[in-house]
Amino acid sequence: MPVLAIYAAYQCLITETKRFERKQLLPIENHTSSDKSSGRIGDIDILDEKQRMFEAVEVKHGIAVTLQLVQDAYAKFQSTPVNRYYILSTAAPAKEEYDAIEAEIKRIKNIHGCQLIVNGIMPTLKYYLRLLDDTFEFINNYVTLLETDTSLKFEHKLMWNKLISEMN
Repeated sequence: MPVLAIYAAYQCLITETKRFERKQLLPIENHTSSDKSSGRIGDIDILDEKQRMFEAVEVKHGIAVTLQLVQDAYAKFQSTPVNRYYILSTAAPAKEEYDAIEAEIKRIKNIHGCQLIVNGIMPTLKYYLRLLDDTFEFINNYVTLLETDTSLKFEHKLMWNKLISEMN
């Protein structure tokens, strides 16, 4: 569900913000398969106007971002000229590795040029929603993705319905 939420936000951002003008949000793939088997570098990928990788997002659920995770991400995109790469997680980052993670992010920027950003899913989603003119469009996109995603289990949809009903 976190992948779908971020993707729904990108569906809005791609049409509303200057940064994504003339960019293409690739269709969401089955997020239960590995990126290696799909040929993608993230769970969410965006191409530039020349069909080159522009931005990618890797979403982790319940997995803290560690130095190893950052290094693994770099291994996925090191031969791709991507401008920005996000690693977003529902779990808090590994605090004891913070300095090492920051040093690795700087090293990757110096070697590759990619801006690697590590953040939480909820803070990122809140930031993205503040950028949107119409948050209703985000909700509409998210609900559509929930309805059509074949990877989601019944329990996920049940939880979504419960959350929505508690908001009234």
